Amino acid sequence: MAESEFVLPLSAKNKPFYLNDSKGEVFVVKSLGEPFQTTRLLANSVLFNESKIVNGKTELTAKRNYKPKTVSSLLKLSESNLAKGKIYLMNSSHQDIAWMDSPEKCVVERDTMLFSPLFELAQKDENYRFDVEDALMIKEFIERHPDKKELVKRMLLDGRISCGSTYIQPYEEMYSGEALARQFYFGAKWLKDEFGYTANVYWNEDVPGRTLQMMQMMSKAGTKYMMMSRHERGLYRWSSPDGSSVVAFTPGHYGNAFQPLQKNFHEAAQFLATSSLDWENITLRKPNHR
Repeated sequence: MAESEFVLPLSAKNKPFYLNDSKGEVFVVKSLGEPFQTTRLLANSVLFNESKIVNGKTELTAKRNYKPKTVSSLLKLSESNLAKGKIYLMNSSHQDIAWMDSPEKCVVERDTMLFSPLFELAQKDENYRFDVEDALMIKEFIERHPDKKELVKRMLLDGRISCGSTYIQPYEEMYSGEALARQFYFGAKWLKDEFGYTANVYWNEDVPGRTLQMMQMMSKAGTKYMMMSRHERGLYRWSSPDGSSVVAFTPGHYGNAFQPLQKNFHEAAQFLATSSLDWENITLRKPNHR
């Protein structure tokens, strides 16, 4: 840790300013006297610079964190075919109907701990996005808060929230064909009738079993995509015996990203970089079929 104070002539204002030490860059300022924050990759380290104006003086702060694995991963990503792409972080719900407690208690928890805060936040931030896994969660919420129905509709239609096309996330191999078909009547059809919303993604995150004809039913119900986990990580064209198919995505296990993303910036950045490179290898291979 070090502090220093020095005086520069007025002619230095709005001009570049650089400061190095024996280990490399400390400050990289494009226009001295303007507030900014930057993060740069150096050899084996991450350099954070901040400039603030306090009582007429320019205060510069630098933090140089030695993180060789993070830097290496981010450099590999920047040199890959993905360098010009974007990384999207998907926020989504996941709570079984009754795994945490009784069904009634879980309804209250989903409302107070998830949906009420979610809709409050989404109203304040127009860029916020959230994926709701199934129609039952939306139905429970508006039954408890009928005054929020128009807000839910508005957010569904403008894309700030999305909803899965089934009523719940069923154990497919435990249901009859008629029961599986009705998932889309009480899911996608209900969402269309109540909100004018077209649901075309089937979420089934936690259940490992798949039924052969489910993709056939999905196709007939207008559901084009399937989001799942507990399967080999990848992007698949998943087909039923009759040849009908949907595009299926699985991150592996739905909780794989939970631990690294809740840690500090450097570990999260390393995870995102290495995971992205893994996906480059997966998606550039010959398409998988299931």
